[in-house]
Amino acid sequence: MFAVDAGSTMAVGKTMEKYGLAAKGVHAGGFDLLPQTLDAIAKGDLDFTIDQQPYLQGFYTVMEMAMFKYSGGLTGPADINTGLKFITKQSVEPYLTTKSRYEGNSSVEAVIPRSGPITA
Repeated sequence: MFAVDAGSTMAVGKTMEKYGLAAKGVHAGGFDLLPQTLDAIAKGDLDFTIDQQPYLQGFYTVMEMAMFKYSGGLTGPADINTGLKFITKQSVEPYLTTKSRYEGNSSVEAVIPRSGPITA
């Protein structure tokens, strides 16, 4: 079962849990990072969710507007893809434990420390 928005993804996770569908071989996933979705991934009720990185959508838009203004209109709207960042059971833990305004679970400005290699 696959959902295409935040609320539906959360509902799919709840349905998977209620009926024990993961144990019956049903796979499920969707979009966005609601806390219930992340919990469902950690518990194994969802296989994945896609982090659409909404902060990048806003950042790139502002950068395009600035470049349009600075270039006197010579640059124009670009086709911007913020990518598909899959969150799985193997990668969900930092989303559950890190408080970040980039992921919408904190309003505090902070540089979040990180170690190790950069991976997808």
